[in-house]
Parts: sequence; C-alpha cells; structure tokens
Amino acid sequence: MNIRFILQKLFSSIIFETVLFFLITASIISAVFSLLFNISYLETINVIFCLIFCVELSIRLVIAEDKHKYFKNYWIDWIASIPWDFIFITLFTGFTIPLVWTRFFRFIRLSRMARIINIIRTNSLRRLTYQLKKQLEKSLPNQFLLLAVISLISIIIFAAGYSLLNRNQPLSESLYFSLITLISSDSIFSVYDKPLPVKVLTLILAFLGIVLFNGVLIAIVVTRLTDYLNSIRAGKGLVMERGHLLILGDHPLVPFLIDELHQYCKTEDKKISVVLLREDMTKDIRSTITSSNLIDLVIRRGTCYNPLHLEMVSLPSASSAIVLGNPLHSTYQNESSILKSFLTIKQIQQTNNKFSPQIFFSLNEKIKQRYMHGCHPSVGHIFDINFFSAKILVATLINPHKLSVFRELFTFSGSEFHFYTAEKLTGLPFYWIYENFKQDIPLGIERSGTLLILPAPDEIIIAGDRLIVLAESEQSVEKSIRSIVSQSTKDTAKYTHPDAPLSSQIVVQKDIQTLNAAIIGMNSKLPHIIEELLKINSTITIIDNQSRESFENEYRVESGSPPPPSIKYVECNFRKLHEIQSITQLKECNSVLILADQDEPNADFELIDADTIYKVLKMRQLKKTNEVSAHVSLVAEIISQHSEKALSSIPDVSFVMTPKILGQLVSMFLIEPHLKKLLSSIVQKGDISIEVIEYYKNTEMPFSEISREYIKSNIACIGFIRDNQTKINPVRSTIIKPSDLLIVLIREARAELNAIQAKESPELSSVAH
Repeated sequence: MNIRFILQKLFSSIIFETVLFFLITASIISAVFSLLFNISYLETINVIFCLIFCVELSIRLVIAEDKHKYFKNYWIDWIASIPWDFIFITLFTGFTIPLVWTRFFRFIRLSRMARIINIIRTNSLRRLTYQLKKQLEKSLPNQFLLLAVISLISIIIFAAGYSLLNRNQPLSESLYFSLITLISSDSIFSVYDKPLPVKVLTLILAFLGIVLFNGVLIAIVVTRLTDYLNSIRAGKGLVMERGHLLILGDHPLVPFLIDELHQYCKTEDKKISVVLLREDMTKDIRSTITSSNLIDLVIRRGTCYNPLHLEMVSLPSASSAIVLGNPLHSTYQNESSILKSFLTIKQIQQTNNKFSPQIFFSLNEKIKQRYMHGCHPSVGHIFDINFFSAKILVATLINPHKLSVFRELFTFSGSEFHFYTAEKLTGLPFYWIYENFKQDIPLGIERSGTLLILPAPDEIIIAGDRLIVLAESEQSVEKSIRSIVSQSTKDTAKYTHPDAPLSSQIVVQKDIQTLNAAIIGMNSKLPHIIEELLKINSTITIIDNQSRESFENEYRVESGSPPPPSIKYVECNFRKLHEIQSITQLKECNSVLILADQDEPNADFELIDADTIYKVLKMRQLKKTNEVSAHVSLVAEIISQHSEKALSSIPDVSFVMTPKILGQLVSMFLIEPHLKKLLSSIVQKGDISIEVIEYYKNTEMPFSEISREYIKSNIACIGFIRDNQTKINPVRSTIIKPSDLLIVLIREARAELNAIQAKESPELSSVAH
C-alpha cells in the first residue's frame, strides 16, 4: 500500500486529531506559563513541543499533493511551531539579550491557538464530538467513566506541573496533592506561602475540580434522576407485583372503579395493588380519584394488545384483569383493539404455565360468539357495558325504587355480596343456616362454578361449596359462621322443614307488566333497552334528531340486525316546544327514558349532560302544562361525574349515572369474578330478580320475623325502603312499619309473582311509580 496514502489516512483520523488537539492545548498552557514565569525547564518543554509540531508539519509537506495550498493552510502553524527564541539565543551567544525581546519571541507561541481553531472547524472534531456524545447517551457508567478519565488526566498533568515547579517533591506526593485539590478546593489554603506558579496552578486545578464534581457530577446525577422521574410520569418501567388488579385501557369508568376499590379496602380493612395501563398519559387521572393509602396505584403507558406492555404490567401474576379499551375511539377501532388483546392474552396463557388471572373483556356477547368461540374460561369472561347499563335503565324505568336498591347493592359501602368458603358448614341444610345467621343474610351456594340462588330449604352443604352471603364485610361473615359452628351439633335428624308458604298472606308488588315508553335520544345501549322492554310487551317510541333511514342504519350497526318492526320512530330534535307538543306518542306514554345522546366517540361529557338536562326540563314543562301525563315516570341517563350532585335538586326525575354504577360493578367483578353471573341475573327480568314489595301486614313486626315468613315462599327479604331511604341488610331487630316497602330477592320471579297474590287485603295497592 502507498505510504503517502497511509500517512494521509493517519492525519485525517479522529484519534490523531484528538492527540494533536491535546498536544497543542498543552503547548499553549506551557507558553502562557513561560510568559508569566522565567523558568528554564518550561523552555525545554516548549522546545520539545516545537520539535513535535515541526516534524508533523514537515511530513504533511512531503505528502501534500498541492504545495501552494499546503502553505496557504499551514503558514501560521509554521510560525507558531518554530522556536524563535531558542534560535535567536543560539545565534547571538555571548550577547546579553534584553528580557523584553525574549518575551516577545515567547508571545509568538500563542499563535498555536490558530491550529486549535482549524481543528475545531474540521469534520474530524465534529465526528469525535458526535462519538463522545453517543457514548455518553448510552448509559450512566459511560458518563462516569468519562468523568474519571478526565479527572485522571488532570491529576497526572497537574502532578507533573507540581513536580517541575518543586523538583525536591516526590511524584507520589504531587499526585496525592493533585487528587485532593481536584476533589476539594480547601487545598488552596495550604499553598498561601508557596511561590506564585504553585498558587496559580492550584487555583486552576481547584476551579477544574469545582467544575467536574460540583458541576458535571451533580448535573449527571440530577439529569439521571430527572430522567427516571420523567420515565415514571411517562408510564415506563417494569411492574413487579403479584396478586394485583389490572385495568387495561382508558375509560370513563376508571375513576369510579378505583374509588369503589378504595371503598372495598376501607370496608374490609385491606390494602391492594392496582395497575392501570393507559395509552394517553397527558391527562393526570390521579387528580380525578380519591387519594388513598389503601390502594397502591401504579400507572403505566401502553396498549392492551402489546405483549411487551402486558409483560411490563405482570399480567400472568395478576389476580384478575379487565380490558376496557378506549371508547373515545370509534366502535370499530375499540372492538378491534379488544379482540386483538384477547388473542394476545390467549397466546400468553398458552405459553405460560403460571398464568392465573381471571380476565374480563368489555365486549358484547355477539362479538364473543363470532370471534371468541371455544376460548378458555379464564380468558373468556365478557363484560358487556351496554348490557348492564341498559338493564339498569329499564329496571329504573319499570320501578324507580330499584335505582336506590342498585346503588346500595352495587357498592362496597354498606352490605354487598360475599363468597365465603363453607367447609365448616359441611353437612348442614341451607334453611338451618339461614335461620341461624343473626347478622347477615345467606342467599345461596356456589358449587363448582354453578350458582344456586335460594336453593331448596333442605339443600345440604357439601365439601367445596362457597356460601353466598349479603354482609357488610368478610369479617362479619366469618363471625357469623363461627357463631353457627359453635352452636351447631350438625345433627340433621333434628332438623325440621319450614312450614308451608303463606301465599294467602303475602302480597308481592307486581311491576307494571307493560309499558308505553318513549325513548329520547340514541346511543349504543338502545338495542339492549329495546330487548328488555319487549320482554314485558312494551309499546316503544324512539324520538331522535335523525331520519328514520339513518336511525335504522345506526341501529343495525350497533345490534347487527334491523330494529323490531313494532318500534315507532319520530324524527324530532327536541328543541322547539311546538314540535315536541305535536308528538302524539308522548301524550300516550307512561314512561320516558332520556338517553345520553353521544353522537361522537370523543364528545364532551359535560355538554352531553347539558343536552340531557335541557330535555328533562322540557319534559317537566310538558308535565306542568298537562301536555303529557302528570304521573309519567321520567328517567334520565347522565355520564359526567360532576353532574350527579348538581341534578339532585330536580324532583320527580330518576337520574341514572351509568359510568358510576358500572365502575362499581366492575370493581366487584375484579374482586369476585363469580359475582358477574349473579348480578347479570339481578339487573334483568329472568331467573333471579330483585323486587320492591309492600309489607303484607298492617301491624309492626321485626325484620327477622318477616324474613322468616318470606323465606318459606322461597323469597329472601334483604332490606326495606322508608321515607325514600334504602336500607340493605338491616339489624334483625329493626321494626318494619306498615308504610315501609320491602326489598326482596326472588327466584324465578315471574312465576312467583303470578303465583303469590293477595286474597284478603284488597286495600294494599301496588307501589305507585
């Protein structure tokens, strides 16, 4: 290979340019000292630097192809590199040279700074700076390594300077003095009686130490700490949790869900970990929830279908999880992301033997049947938000008293449903257990995943059963079971069946069997609402601000089928009073449901509720002017957490805050997944139902006696309503008044309601809407 090519490549390399840069810098420092101090060995060092630079420049001259261009670029470097003072003194040996002349020649050495400027302007130094910056960005150890290298070089250079200034001082002492001066500036006080060069050198080194350790080192630490805190705010970092509750997705339910979990911790005196995986970290969700030291809330950023993000939040180690998605996306996008998360989680479950959580997906049953057929039970729980919202709205429309019952039952504040292992009660009949629970109310048995609600009185508890109890807390259930075990002989031979049902005495309130309902507005809950209303042969009129064709298309998108032919549709924007008055169906209806009209996925909830309130006020105005019946039942859906208290002053209207109730339900499912089966039945007309009934006697009686009478008819009395105040699981000695309404849980509700009728109490009328 051509030696010229090798030398040209060497001179253009980053390493050579770096070495040259430091040599020139050192030579300038030496030149500055030679101007300030007349020290002989500084001249020797300067001559050595001059020889090095002259050799380097001579080689560049030899390999230069264009000599004219070479001298144009390097003439000032030659002037700075030639030892003029040494030549001058050599030529005029024996003559006395004035000091000012000597210093003039030494001053020429400072022109070497021009070479530094040239090097800075070259791409070589830029590449060096880039490589250095890249290494520093890689890791914290690289930053500390660079700091250590700079410190070490500084210590060696200044130790050499001290040794040259004081030749009687060993190099080891110079190194030690340089080290402590670099670390602590206190060393400057120990050189107050030393020569001026030593003082200057010490000041420079102390200043360098302040920059390196008080500046650079602190900056590195603060920067890394800031980066760490920013990464936490950005939702980064592995979650090392076990048995935690996992919420996947951004959803309006999340604040209500976490608040309800806080209530659970407060009631049960527990502390739990909740991990929330969100796509958007710009909004601080912590400001919208109750601050609590009982919930360890960890927030991470990611998507519910990314396996790396699911691994980051320790999905396989969670106790339960729910995939909520993001309703601010379009329906198609949201369903697609949840389905994708289902496939991802299913794959994780198949490859991880320690996968333990129960997973809920916020999808409807039709999507499940279409895409999730045959999935593993632990990955296949479906939580249809629209289903539960619709059933609660319809139940309130049929009987407004049920809303207060749901509000009490679907929260950990007060009494709620608990599943408790019944090993200690094995062999005992259910009715005997019911009779001997003095504080709580047993309602059924969970046996191998099957719920037996209000089983036969002689149903025997077997090994593996869990008792379903309405109680204030798990501790309360445990206390009741201990009391039963202590007094039980488990002698089933002495057990006597309850007396025959007193059907001639009990009057069960019938909900209105048919409704003439008007539904104002439209959202994704409408198909479920219509489905539930048609179960009781209701007449349904939809009022919305779009054409019938648009309505049918939207309904088909939401439900997958066209609207039932019996549905009446009226196009009206519900703004102008004379247009509303012209709707004849409103005059005939006995129930009106106003839906939160969400036209856009990312619509403002406050504005939606404002629109709902406007429609409510219009309906109340129609009631005052007798344009509609004064006895019409009016139910309105609200969705903003700020609206509930503001609307409490409006009378004769049942405001259903669906996100809050749904958040409470989700929290219960996460704590006890089997509750989904029970609560799914309770909120709709079917096998198990909650009813509000009149007290069947005209005399006062303790709640315990009434409960004993009703259980004979396979009806569990779980509370009462007095003066519009709902009490679930009251103290057994509470006296029930004739004006009170009883809250009961009925199995096969429709059959019971048809079978149990009043025979001698015609004065007891149905509860008015």
